[in-house]
Amino acid sequence: MSSFLPPVRQNSADRSPQRRPSRGDKNEDAHICVRLASLDRLGGSSSNILSGTSLSTVGHFNDNLYAANYTQQPSLLDTLNLNSNQSVRTGGFLKKQRLCLEMLTSGYIHSFVDFFYLTHQAECQRGFGSSDSNPPDGTHPDAETTPPLSPVSAEKKAESSNSSLVNSTDNLSDATLDILKSNLTTAEKAMRQGDSKTVIDSYFQLANYFQSLPNFPVAIHFYTKCLDIAQQSNDSASEGKANQSLGYAYEHVEGDMKNAIQHYEQFLQIAKQQNFTEDEHAATTDLVRAYMRYADQCHNQNQIDEEVIFLQKCLVKAQTCSNLAAEGMANYKLSMAFKSLEKNDLLVVHLRNYQRISRQLGDTEGEGTASAALADAFKSTGDMTSSIQALQENIAMAERTKQDRVRAETCCHLGIIYNKQGDFLSAKKYFELCFELARTMGDRKLLDYSRVLVGIARGNSIMHSEPPQRSSTPPFQGNTDGVRDNIAKGERDCIGGEADCA
Repeated sequence: MSSFLPPVRQNSADRSPQRRPSRGDKNEDAHICVRLASLDRLGGSSSNILSGTSLSTVGHFNDNLYAANYTQQPSLLDTLNLNSNQSVRTGGFLKKQRLCLEMLTSGYIHSFVDFFYLTHQAECQRGFGSSDSNPPDGTHPDAETTPPLSPVSAEKKAESSNSSLVNSTDNLSDATLDILKSNLTTAEKAMRQGDSKTVIDSYFQLANYFQSLPNFPVAIHFYTKCLDIAQQSNDSASEGKANQSLGYAYEHVEGDMKNAIQHYEQFLQIAKQQNFTEDEHAATTDLVRAYMRYADQCHNQNQIDEEVIFLQKCLVKAQTCSNLAAEGMANYKLSMAFKSLEKNDLLVVHLRNYQRISRQLGDTEGEGTASAALADAFKSTGDMTSSIQALQENIAMAERTKQDRVRAETCCHLGIIYNKQGDFLSAKKYFELCFELARTMGDRKLLDYSRVLVGIARGNSIMHSEPPQRSSTPPFQGNTDGVRDNIAKGERDCIGGEADCA
């Protein structure tokens, strides 16, 4: 029966040529992953592995990485000959090669496939990128139906743009390599014995370790293994934990919020079915954060309808877990989204909620923001009475919390509204208050603006407070356009750009 190992060199006098890699074998080091993965069809024992004829053509490793010439010695590892290329004669390479061969000769084929791929990703990617290599889908020309390059190929393709997938696994320390090999072989041994709990624990340890590097794509690979095994063994607790961990990992891989939300929702569903109260609260909290982040992404892409959907989901979950801060922020963002959609009734509802929650939390800045936004919303609908009330509430809040700038700017807005309504005495009152606050703060720009507005208000109040008296001097008949233009300019320059009074 033929062996998949290379021919054995009998003695030094035997000069028969050994099989050397041809140009078509340039990427054999990468393709070995594919061929070894197919060993599932041959059975799991080491005897089948060492005598399997399907791998008889795999007699060497590529010169770029390996050139293993085995001799008749007690230990294969002791007689390993390295490639003459000095660039690979490093401690890290020797360690990887030794551990790979230990796993192979011990019969841990699945562990070897994962270990080899995770520690040689750059070589595998370069191999498939060459002109004479296999098609980019990773298929092997000798196989009719070839399994994926390795169990992590799906994650590799999905995260090919993430440099940490390569960089963090090609330069692992010796201690990390030992941890990787130990947990992989422990998991495979436990799998053969039907001990799913140990398998899951081993993969969780690896996933948590790579997440701490951080290398989230590789962590996702091992968390996915945990999830699959937990589902097969009906381990609800581990299934929920794996879903939560996957959600967190996806959330940190370039903000893949769709996948994160999917796993958080599965985590919540399992917690509800199993009455895991703590897990249910944790899943709800995770979803509040994930919904909010995804809504922000939709906002940045101008997908307002999608943003509204997930903000509403966020609002519901925030109420469920009594997260007032998130509830208030969801209300505010919903109000801004409805403003973009010109739905003023819903805009006002959510602004009122945001104002109420801000008061509960003692968030004076949020309360002021809500009041100003409400005033603007009422003004846009022509409800000037409600707009004035909102601004007066904001002034009272700013005075109570000693926020002079907020108070001055709100006084300016309120004065403009009164001036437009013809209530010049009230306009003069608030413009003068704005002027005094600007002088107290030493804000030169605000001081100049308010000075112009005070002059306008005083002039208007004088003109409309007393009936005009007859004068022997004829009325001025000159051009007043320049004066009117200057007044209008001063009003337009008022804080907030809202000084459009007549």
